[in-house]
Amino acid sequence: RDTVFNCYGAFRQSPVPVVAAVQGRALGFGCAIAACADITIASADAVFQMPEFDANIMPTIAMSALLGKVNAKQLMYIAYSTAKLGAADAQRLGFVSEVVPAMELDAAIDRITAQILKAPQPAVLAIKEFARAASEMNIAGAIEYARSLHAVVNSSSEMRP
Repeated sequence: RDTVFNCYGAFRQSPVPVVAAVQGRALGFGCAIAACADITIASADAVFQMPEFDANIMPTIAMSALLGKVNAKQLMYIAYSTAKLGAADAQRLGFVSEVVPAMELDAAIDRITAQILKAPQPAVLAIKEFARAASEMNIAGAIEYARSLHAVVNSSSEMRP
């Protein structure tokens, strides 16, 4: 269990964005990894499922990966129903970022990674840090944190053209 929780924590604590590509079936741990990633691009034929409950296994470890990605009602449905979710449903529920035709998956991953890699590193790191920390703050605190990050990052020499 610790290895799995440490994996989820590594995704959350990584200073750089984690991008996942999903083609085919993402079941249990695969579904959780897809949910943990900062950006998940799935082929239109991808299938997501948390089948643990069907086998009398508590799905709480996998469920913990979906915290902050889906709301509580959706999380309960995913865990109890063991339903197979298509990529469009996974996107609607909030743990897939983009759905593309299977033939376009590699190009979509290349596009987002190129966009991230061309940006100044301080901006890339600040976006990840803000998304991680702000979700735990009230709105006023998140806005103040955004102001602070904005001032620090924009003062970096890497941000100047």
